[in-house]
Amino acid sequence: MTSKIKRLSLNPIHSKMLSNLGYFAFEKIWLPRMLYALIPFIYLFAGLFALLSALYLPGWRWLIPYALIGAGAAIHAAATVGIARFRGSQQMARRVERSAPE
Repeated sequence: MTSKIKRLSLNPIHSKMLSNLGYFAFEKIWLPRMLYALIPFIYLFAGLFALLSALYLPGWRWLIPYALIGAGAAIHAAATVGIARFRGSQQMARRVERSAPE
């Protein structure tokens, strides 16, 4: 018995673009050292900006919950990155102390 349902086939160009898009999410991105050091502060600034905009936006009542959620997410990301870097620097300092000749 053959099926009368027509199968949807993607254009080969589109399917290749979709497969590349899946790999793009896992690509390593190399940032300049100064920008990499500023990432927690950028997150913190973005969170504070979203928080202040939620407090002072007149007439945008529907936007306030989204701005508060964005502010919380950005401030949480800033804290997470900052804590991870602090712990990493402490671990690196301990390794250097252990490996230093006495």
